[in-house]
Amino acid sequence: MSIDKNRNFMKANFTELVNIETYQERGFPQPPLEKPFPENSQLIELVNPEEFSYIRDLKDIFRLRRSRRNYKKDPLSIEELSFLLWSTQGVKDIIVRHDKAYATLRTVPSGGARHPFETYLLIFDVAGLKAGIYRYIATKHKLLFLFSGQNLREKIIEATLDQKFTGESAAVFVWSV
Repeated sequence: MSIDKNRNFMKANFTELVNIETYQERGFPQPPLEKPFPENSQLIELVNPEEFSYIRDLKDIFRLRRSRRNYKKDPLSIEELSFLLWSTQGVKDIIVRHDKAYATLRTVPSGGARHPFETYLLIFDVAGLKAGIYRYIATKHKLLFLFSGQNLREKIIEATLDQKFTGESAAVFVWSV
């Protein structure tokens, strides 16, 4: 692709979108609020967002924010993991229409409150959790253990094009649609 095509791709052409009808406007059925999971699944409790103990002023959070590539050797606490999950995909409320869950209001925006992302975690070092792959069930603010795997650290390093720090972290968040 030439540089001009790349630049054109990055331009906002909002006027061309005026006459586009959304799936909702065209009467398509609403997608589920989240990917289904077996009803008999054993879900792992997380810390309730109302009980987070380390609330800071937002200004301080922005002021103190730094990118890190070298992590502490201490495990991540379940409260820290709970806060990170709630901050990135947490459900604040579920809107019900005609006795049916219609939409979720979350800590992050999404057009039409559709929130298509599912959050998966590669857990390496979180206090109280065994290493493995988990899924965040946002509507319940709980974790679903999926499986343990061999060489997960090496696999995430390879999947992130040899970014070694990903395999050295306590947890890696992976989003899918």
